[in-house]
Amino acid sequence: MLTHLRIQNFKSWEDTGRIRLAPITVLFGTNSSGKSSLGQLLLVLKQTAESTDRSQVLSTGDEGSPADVGDYQDFIHHHDASRALAFELGWRQERALEIEDARDPDVHYTTNTVSFVGEITAPQSTRERMRVRRFAYHFGSRIEASDFAAGMEPHARRTSRYRLLFEGFTPIHNRGRAWELPPPSRFYGFPDEAVAYYQNTDFLPDLSLSLAHAGDSELPWTVACQSQANLQLAGRLTAGRWVSRRADDSSDFGGQRSPPQSAPSRATSIVPSDDCSSAAEPRANRLVPRRRHWTWTS
Repeated sequence: MLTHLRIQNFKSWEDTGRIRLAPITVLFGTNSSGKSSLGQLLLVLKQTAESTDRSQVLSTGDEGSPADVGDYQDFIHHHDASRALAFELGWRQERALEIEDARDPDVHYTTNTVSFVGEITAPQSTRERMRVRRFAYHFGSRIEASDFAAGMEPHARRTSRYRLLFEGFTPIHNRGRAWELPPPSRFYGFPDEAVAYYQNTDFLPDLSLSLAHAGDSELPWTVACQSQANLQLAGRLTAGRWVSRRADDSSDFGGQRSPPQSAPSRATSIVPSDDCSSAAEPRANRLVPRRRHWTWTS
C-alpha cells in the first residue's frame, strides 16, 4: 500500500511537499488547484509499469488510457522543458524485502517499507524519448534515515550509458565485464545487465518488482473536496455506507475504513460532483465510475 507521495514540477505543482497517504485521503481545495493532478501522476506511473514497452520512460497516455497528460512540455510545470519531473513514492508491503551479499555474510538488510525517488528529463530532440536522470530505492519510509539504497544515474563521460548507485552495499564486477550499463527499464527498472555484469546484485529485480506491484493490493483512495459541504460529505464517506448503481454491489464497512469491494482496482480518486454540496443531510449518494475514477452524485 502506498504511504506517502511527493511531486515536483508536474502541472500546477512546483513542489507538493511530502503528502502522507492513507486508505482514504481527503484533499480540500478550490477548482483548478491541482487536486486531480496528484491522482493523474499515480495513474501515469501505473500505466507505465503495465506497458509492454520497457524502453518507454513514461507512458503519458492517449484517449483510451486511464490518464492522458500529453507530451513533456504539456505536463511539466510552467511548460518549462528545462525543468526535471521529480517524484517520491513510499509504500508498505506484507512480504519483507531482503538484501544479502553473497560475498559478505555480514551485509544483510530487511524491510517492509520502501521509498523510491525518480527524476525524468525532457527529450533532447523530436526523435528521442524522455530520459531518466536518476532513480533510487531506499529502505525505510525516510530517505535521509535509510541505511540501504540502490539506483542508477547516467555515466559521467558517456551520458547514453548508466552506472549503478549504492549506499551501504558494494557491487563486485564479474571479471572482464566492467562495462557501463544501458538505460533503465521504464523509469524504475534495472536492466538485465545490472545483474549479469556483477557477482552480487541478483536482488535488483526484486526492487523493481516491488515498485511495480506497490499499489496492487490496496490503492489509496483520494477524496478531492471543493467546498466545506463536500468536506463534511467526505467525513460521512469514511464512516458510512457506500452505494453503487446496483444495490447488490453496496458495501457497508462501518468503522473498517476500507474502500468498497466492488470498486475497480484502478480507481485512485473520488471527486464529488457539484450537486453534492447541497446535501444537508446524509442521503443515498452513489458512486458512479467515470473513466476509472469515481464521482459522487446525489
